[in-house]
Amino acid sequence: MSEVVPAVEEAFRLASEGRSVVAPRVRLLHPPLPRGSQGEGRPWERDLRIIPGALEGIGFGVRLGGSLRKKAGGVMLALWDWESMSLLAIISDHLVHAVRSTAPDGVLAKYLALPDASVLAVIGSGRLARWRLRRSALSGPFGRCASGAPHRGMRRHAWITYAPAPRQT
Repeated sequence: MSEVVPAVEEAFRLASEGRSVVAPRVRLLHPPLPRGSQGEGRPWERDLRIIPGALEGIGFGVRLGGSLRKKAGGVMLALWDWESMSLLAIISDHLVHAVRSTAPDGVLAKYLALPDASVLAVIGSGRLARWRLRRSALSGPFGRCASGAPHRGMRRHAWITYAPAPRQT
């Protein structure tokens, strides 16, 4: 998983150079919203969320997610090759959600951590906090990393300590 953070960093670089295409999200709703409504209270029963984008030299991707009566029905990612536009992958977003959602934190830790930082703390103890801790620990100068739960109900999972593996030079 150590290659994920550099890949996300490269994607940010391409985007900053204007080599990405990000279209607005599309949300198909049923029943349709009344004219002028902003969808307050999520009055629809079914929806499909479509989030497309592309990175030059890498490919075109789309995230599709559906729900029924405010409960997730499933989310998938699809990737097409940049050169051939052939379909490369269809992946369950559940499998990659934590990686996709937390890899940017590794890039932030790399560039924003003070050079003499030795401890990284992440507030939260759920699945994403654990992944966030691992991504950030691989990217910064940290010798000790910990994640803690701010809510009383999560105190039994209160602190997760993660010691990064020694860096190879």
